[in-house]
Amino acid sequence: MKSVLLRGKFLILALLWSAAPLALASLQTDVAIEKISHHLELVRNQIELTIENHASLAQDVLKQEREFSGMNVYERIPLAQNDSKDSRALLNSLKADFTRAAEKHTGFRLKKIRFTAQWKSTHRSIPTELPFDTDFHLTEVLVVDSRPVEFTVDFDDSAPLDVPAWLREQQFVIKRLLVPVAWTRVGHRLTGRVLIFRYRDFEYPRMLAPDLARYATPDILAGRTALDAVATSALRRIKQYRQEIIKMWPECQPHLDNLRAFARNDARMNFFLSHANVQ
Repeated sequence: MKSVLLRGKFLILALLWSAAPLALASLQTDVAIEKISHHLELVRNQIELTIENHASLAQDVLKQEREFSGMNVYERIPLAQNDSKDSRALLNSLKADFTRAAEKHTGFRLKKIRFTAQWKSTHRSIPTELPFDTDFHLTEVLVVDSRPVEFTVDFDDSAPLDVPAWLREQQFVIKRLLVPVAWTRVGHRLTGRVLIFRYRDFEYPRMLAPDLARYATPDILAGRTALDAVATSALRRIKQYRQEIIKMWPECQPHLDNLRAFARNDARMNFFLSHANVQ
């Protein structure tokens, strides 16, 4: 009797073990379907928002341009295409700005100033086009080039202890944005290294139609004869979102250039605000 019970127990365990992979696969499939449905819903919503908010988006781009002008952003970080190609002329411009700062604030004199390297530009390129639903971000190295400058300043009194604060005071006169890197103080003399920048000439990638092939339903569905209510509902939503995306995309396309301009301007302004002393 005992042996029969043991055999029955092992038979039940064997059945449970054999069913476990199927249950796990079913659960994994349901989760995958829900993720696809969720991602498609996000894409659909973004397209809908772009269409509904196209008028305010155009106004936002104009507002960005006014802010660039009001804060003299392109004077402090010029576009590469508008920046001086002559290193000597650029250095003379920096000398003139330091001289004006000394005349305004007094108490110090520019001893010397020089570039210590050429412009540093990333070798990474920005794609010319991407599907609308691509998660793409403009990092700082894609937005600006940088160039190191070394300067020596003599003070009437001791060199300032807070060099970044001293530099921020001069930025109201010195047009170019200066970001301090390192400095040494010896008595009345300050030697510092700063970075200047220029905005790279680029456009945000052209936006193509969403890549709906990325949201294919899992292959494992082919082996399932029946789906539970959750999976069935998710599949129905996936079909609905696909159809709505395809239908709305032509209406969205005329507004994509403003969306691209906003993204480019936003990346430039974020860099400026993160490094500039804006009162």
